[in-house]
Amino acid sequence: MRKPFVLIFTLALLLLNACNSVAIVIPTKPTLVQPTSLDHEVSTRVAQILTAAATQNITVNLQTPEAPKGPIGGEGEMPSPTTIPSEAPTATPLPSNTPLPTNTPLPTETPTQAATPLSTLWVNITPMATSAQDPRSNLGPPTSGDPMDNANAWYWPTGYDKYTSSEWRDGSMRVTALTSTAGWRLPTIGPFQDIYIEMTARPESCTGLDNYGLFYRVPDLRNPNQGYWFAVSCDGLYRLAKWDGYNPDSSRRYSAIINWTANNNIRRGPGQPNRLGVMLRGDTMTIYANGYPLASYRDTTYPVFTSGFFGVVVNAKNNTLFTADIDEMAFWVNPR
Repeated sequence: MRKPFVLIFTLALLLLNACNSVAIVIPTKPTLVQPTSLDHEVSTRVAQILTAAATQNITVNLQTPEAPKGPIGGEGEMPSPTTIPSEAPTATPLPSNTPLPTNTPLPTETPTQAATPLSTLWVNITPMATSAQDPRSNLGPPTSGDPMDNANAWYWPTGYDKYTSSEWRDGSMRVTALTSTAGWRLPTIGPFQDIYIEMTARPESCTGLDNYGLFYRVPDLRNPNQGYWFAVSCDGLYRLAKWDGYNPDSSRRYSAIINWTANNNIRRGPGQPNRLGVMLRGDTMTIYANGYPLASYRDTTYPVFTSGFFGVVVNAKNNTLFTADIDEMAFWVNPR
């Protein structure tokens, strides 16, 4: 019976302290305290509580602190800083042999409309037999190639000038002749000495002598007023010519080395692609159409050991705004 009495007495003191805000100080050393009226009142209250405790049961309610509200790490109100743990949790590393998850590919969407068929001009291409003399088959991989998807590979000029315009569409460079005078476009690449140059081009609506081809051995890229032209026409002819824009006699600036000549290895008509090439070795040049040699010529008008640039040329003779799409170009330095 002594332990319950001590417990009841202690609880009574705590209740008195809460009601009257009386602080109980336990001195480190025993001291004598003179009795006061307050002490007498406290003693009376304690006696009353102890008397009631003999006939009543005392219940103690232990309450846990309320948890912070709001989802953690999600939307809504975040917990107050006092609820954040002092140390953030660390991620558990995966074992070294655990494969990482791979991204699941998205399903391919089914097109709602059928693909637009290509024009017959681009489908009905005249077949051409292969040639054992095709430089492309014998020289190996090119030194550099341009798929002509944009102007960035060889840094082609775009836009308009007095004679031509050029733009990039459908994976090719579209060059349009704006007048009946031949015009050209040269990329910012070179110069080169011995080289084999090749391009594949498709003329659009064309007839007769509307022509396109390669402009090469150009000594000055900024002022391309000299060089050679190798061009093919819509009706299946080819021509090799020399251009000297510095000649004071305008009638002698252009001179044909080989005038318009027919050849069955040249595809004819609009939409028919032709792969044109020129082999430059020393003072000898050989021109090709679709892998077949057409002619060879030796000329020393422009010094052989002077490096030259190259590009494309278009010339409208029968159709206003004649256009050629340049689909691909490549070159081989020092071909052997």
